Amino acid sequence: MRTNVLLLRIAPAVLILCLAVPPIMKAEGAVSHEVSAGQTLWSIARAYGTTVKDVMSINDLHSIIIRPGMTLKVNPGPVLVLASWYGPGFHGRKMANGEVFDMYEDIAAHRVLPLGTMIMVVNPENGRMIVVSVKDRGPYIRGRSLDLSRSAALKIGMAEDGLKKVVIKVLP
Repeated sequence: MRTNVLLLRIAPAVLILCLAVPPIMKAEGAVSHEVSAGQTLWSIARAYGTTVKDVMSINDLHSIIIRPGMTLKVNPGPVLVLASWYGPGFHGRKMANGEVFDMYEDIAAHRVLPLGTMIMVVNPENGRMIVVSVKDRGPYIRGRSLDLSRSAALKIGMAEDGLKKVVIKVLP
């Protein structure tokens, strides 16, 4: 571990030597993320609502270089994202996890989060919340980060609008 030396002058003739040790992030509440091809520390940190510095600290990384197949621990934070919902046109089709899409099940699609990740989705306008499982990939429209099933969208009160800013938090 690298430390920095600081000299503090508290009086004209008194110098104090301090060791500034970088804070080490705790792994409590952390989730595991397996790096896929094309992912960077920045894309992973953004998806989990944290910073690159925090991801590097909790994993004791000394370089920004990561490789597919690496497993990183991430302390997720809440993230405000633009969500949409999907249903009738995809009902009965195969999802990325191999299951058949059921628009009456509480599920979500996300481009980066691992399949099977449980996330809490909150509509900040009305406070309604739902926990969904990421079972599919998408959305594939620029600016959108999350696709909810019709059922999940109805439960948090966003089905009428089609698009809504929601807060998501990855659950451990």
